[in-house]
Amino acid sequence: MPCPYSDGTLRHWEWGSESNKPDKFHTYESTDNLAKVSKKYKVAIPDIIKWNGIKDVKKIYIGQKLIVTKGNPDEPTAMELQAERTKAKMQVREAAVQGKIEKAMKAAEVSEQSEAKRSEPQQN
Repeated sequence: MPCPYSDGTLRHWEWGSESNKPDKFHTYESTDNLAKVSKKYKVAIPDIIKWNGIKDVKKIYIGQKLIVTKGNPDEPTAMELQAERTKAKMQVREAAVQGKIEKAMKAAEVSEQSEAKRSEPQQN
């Protein structure tokens, strides 16, 4: 039975709870495909792809360790975190490129306008 603390609260710790379970892995074999692995562990293919940060299923190799059950379903895997960082970097790069394009277009527009003014016939 938990014992009360001086502040009047009760505290309860769960040792070895679900959140401490490790991820479960499958080592990919030559006869495997994601459908087979998915069926074996009763997990959706998109989950396997997401948890392992797979960008191209054709690049899964023999001996690769795939997470097939997350130890803590509420926490992202290392590969999910890496995929999120990569996605964020790509968004920043795309925004930077878009900003450079917009800046170049504005500069070209200004240049065209000033050139058009110079080429207009002068009225005296």
